[in-house]
Formats: sequence, C-alpha cells, structure tokens
Amino acid sequence: MRLRLLLLIAVMLVCYLLPWVINPGVSLTLGGYDLGEWASLLDAVRGEQPPLLTSFLLRLPLALFALMIGFAPLTPPLLFRRGGWGVRSSLGGEAISLKILKIVLILLITAALLPPLEILDTPNDPNYRQQVLLSMIALFGGMIGISGGLRRFHRLISIGICVVGVLAILIGLTNAINLMRGFGLPVTLGAGGIFLALLFTLNAVLMGLEAGRSFLPSPVSERGWG
Repeated sequence: MRLRLLLLIAVMLVCYLLPWVINPGVSLTLGGYDLGEWASLLDAVRGEQPPLLTSFLLRLPLALFALMIGFAPLTPPLLFRRGGWGVRSSLGGEAISLKILKIVLILLITAALLPPLEILDTPNDPNYRQQVLLSMIALFGGMIGISGGLRRFHRLISIGICVVGVLAILIGLTNAINLMRGFGLPVTLGAGGIFLALLFTLNAVLMGLEAGRSFLPSPVSERGWG
C-alpha cells in the first residue's frame, strides 16, 4: 500500500471529522458521523424509504475508507517496471507486513462503525442494525480486497468506491441541511464534507490515470524479466 494512499486516507478521515454543517448560535456543528447520528434520531429519517437512508449515506464514507484500504495495491507498480519479477519476489516480506497493516486498519474502522452495547437490549433497533450493516460492509469488503481475488479490477473498483463516496456525501449532506432548515435552524455548509468529496474525486482521477497507464506497454528490460 502506497504512502500516498495512506496520507490521503488520513486527510480524508480528518475531513470526515471536521464540521460538515455549522449552526451559528446553536450547538449543532457536526462532522459526518455525528451528523448521521443526529439524523437517525428524527422520525422523518426513520420513516424514509429505505429507513434511515440519510444516516446511512452520512455514515457510509467511513466504511468506504476500509474498502479503499482493502483494494489498494500492496506495492508500487513502478518497482515492478524497474526491477522486473526479481524485485517482486524480494518484496515478499514487505508485502506481508503491508497486508497485516491493511488488516489492522480495516479492523479499527470496523470497530468504529459498530453500535454501542445497548444493541444487546434492543437488537431490533433499525439504527443499531444499520451500524452493524456498515461495519460488515467495511470488514468483508476490505477483506475481499486484501484477498486479491479481484486483483485485475482493483483500480476500477477503487474508482467505483470513490464515485459512491461523492454521491453519498452530496445526497446525505443535502438531505441533512434540508432537515435542519425544516426545523428552522440557521445552517451553513462546513468545509469537511466538501473537502472529503473533492478528495474522493481526486483519488478517482488518480486511479483512472493509473488504470489508463496499465494498458500501455510496460518498459521492463529483458534483464528485468530474467
């Protein structure tokens, strides 16, 4: 997994925690996850079809981080082009370490998405069940990426993850702002959601460029393939 992607996901996580909406004079300056939690308390959101759609969209980006990590390449392609298969075999130990790092990060995100222990008392609560669903998306989606079974499509899948992230932010944030205005709350747009959508877009563009380059002839020397 590249350092660039690690830094990108770290910055994206910060954007997820930064204010998405700002209510002047009201203590409702919320980041993405908190905004989803606030929306889950409203009857209008619980009555959506499907139920709690707005909360799901606002919480989804955190689960998508786990998928981005799972489907990220383990090693930079440039190393393969410069050194051929000999370099690939020499990076076996590093690849294992990176895979362990990916698993740890995915497990941490999965744990962050889990509902509180109150789910044991009210297992049928739709809000708690949604949190379980999101944690399972993060866990199983991330592990499928790590397994390498879809390696040929990793970049295309990564682009799709980013597109879903942008749509989730735009739709979820719009719905949340409309809900606040419906309660007569003065609300302005925070920087967190906008920056996160831009970063999802940036990563999709970068992955698209890499996918395009992957179809070009590889400049590996004959000695590198030996």
